[in-house]
Amino acid sequence: MQSMKELHVYRGERFTSRFFLGGKEHIQRGSAVLIHGLYENCEVWNGLAERLAERWCVLAVDVLGHNPDARLEMGTNISLYDMACEAYAIARSVGIERSVLVGHSMGGAVAMQWLKHFSESVAGICLFHATPFADTPEARENRAIAIAAIQRGEKDAVIEGLLKRVLPVQAEHTTLSFLPSLRLLLQRVSEGGMIAALEAMRQRDDTSSVLQDCTVPVLLLLGKADSIVPLEPMMHLALKLRRALICLLDGVGHMGMLEAPYECEAAIEGLLRMSYRPEGA
Repeated sequence: MQSMKELHVYRGERFTSRFFLGGKEHIQRGSAVLIHGLYENCEVWNGLAERLAERWCVLAVDVLGHNPDARLEMGTNISLYDMACEAYAIARSVGIERSVLVGHSMGGAVAMQWLKHFSESVAGICLFHATPFADTPEARENRAIAIAAIQRGEKDAVIEGLLKRVLPVQAEHTTLSFLPSLRLLLQRVSEGGMIAALEAMRQRDDTSSVLQDCTVPVLLLLGKADSIVPLEPMMHLALKLRRALICLLDGVGHMGMLEAPYECEAAIEGLLRMSYRPEGA
């Protein structure tokens, strides 16, 4: 996983965020905004973003608190709504008025806040190994344990714990070529950013009704070997959606953009085509 080329910097009122922008010449055809997950940054989309940008305008943003070049101070509070507002502001700053949102894991929760508060700017949405549900009591407790560990100086142990969960169930981890670069990417997040994101996720509300009420296409991209996002509740949710697409990836865990990049690209391409299909076509 190589670093993205030509990253730009957005300077907001409180924070600075990096972003990748490609395919601006295709903005009239349609746009995609890629929102990464917990402890990651926009570079996790490297490869997938560039390929999509050959046909579409593509924006990949650093979620608030995850810019590796601007470490967040411990104790800084950031909500999922704050993260969505920043991503929305970056999109507007580069001329994207309406887009397909692709949210990975925590990024899916950020995308749901965007859909909830700025629905007129959403052409479609992909929950990429993500759910609209609130944390269970067990999940909230596990996040509190992780916060305490980070505060004790055990950042690396917390990251290793996440790596074990995001990789495919029963996979031979030594054979996953992307693992070393993924570990390095995760290690670049600041302790303050990790804690702020964990606390934001602990406090998230259930936005499944927002998804059920929306009229734009919704892609549920799921890994059959994902230990974080169980299939059954997501398949049940799909039955309640007005315009649902489902992509099930065999043998894939929680990192589809790295484990099955071309399959994920094809699924997102299909969502983009449906979202920007001319009326009556």
